[in-house]
Amino acid sequence: MFSPDIHYLVGQEKYKDMRRDAERHQLIQIARLGRPDKRKSLRSMAGWIGSQLVTWGSKLQGYQTLTQRG
Repeated sequence: MFSPDIHYLVGQEKYKDMRRDAERHQLIQIARLGRPDKRKSLRSMAGWIGSQLVTWGSKLQGYQTLTQRG
């Protein structure tokens, strides 16, 4: 059988491991908050491209009607 001191020391090491894991997870959360979200920037870029395509398409349709009239 193990002595009570061994159980106490094992418990302390487990506690230290849990604290290290919690600190690591906190650092990961902080790092994620500090950098921009890739999905958000991709959505905004896709939105800009979409609006540009609509604008260009509208201009092209207007150009076709002007050339068909003449």
